[in-house]
Amino acid sequence: MVDKTSFDNFRWSYEGTRAQVVAPYQGHTQYSLCAAIGLDGVLHMNIIEGFFTVITFHQFILGLLDKMNPYSGCNSVILMDNVSIHHLDETLNMIEEQ
Repeated sequence: MVDKTSFDNFRWSYEGTRAQVVAPYQGHTQYSLCAAIGLDGVLHMNIIEGFFTVITFHQFILGLLDKMNPYSGCNSVILMDNVSIHHLDETLNMIEEQ
């Protein structure tokens, strides 16, 4: 399974309420994580400064494909959520060509 997340240590809210940003704070660094998890644990992950773009996501996929096996072996299926970057023809072609 492939999923992405990011974290920001400068936003908070009281329990049961949503954090609200009045003005973006520019004095800190944002990190994003993209990870692929298999039955035996983490297969591949990238932590980058900022947000994932098409280029950085495709770099992640290329690294992941090096660790994948032919179908029906272990680590042979990629399951992704419904984020639009996952549905780009270029992304799907990279995976199908492997």
